[in-house]
Amino acid sequence: MTLRLRKIKNQVAVFILSEKNEAGFIIVIRIEILILIIGMVLVTYIPRLIPFVVLRADKIPEKWRNLLGHIPHAALGALLLPGFIDGIAGNMLASVTGMIAAGLILWWKPNILLAMLGAVSASFLVMLYV
Repeated sequence: MTLRLRKIKNQVAVFILSEKNEAGFIIVIRIEILILIIGMVLVTYIPRLIPFVVLRADKIPEKWRNLLGHIPHAALGALLLPGFIDGIAGNMLASVTGMIAAGLILWWKPNILLAMLGAVSASFLVMLYV
């Protein structure tokens, strides 16, 4: 697959050709938009590439590796916690009770199905009796 660019006034026509030089399809885009897209690709890709180029796993101290291992859990918690608190509209007590019940069940016995059932049951009981 080959790419050919041709400038037409203030636009760029991108010809994407197959191996046999047969015309595949043509994309016509303004130069400013193309520069913006390329800039966004670079700004997104470079921060992801730098750690792989600069750092090697054997150079990172064990303490830092342990800390970096907790980042996915912290990010997931930051994404899910607002949904837990506002999960039951107008009844934050039921949401917090379900969260606490799930946390205690997971601490006691790490079983996600049991934690979900316990959280739903605890929230239901709070909504029923409070």
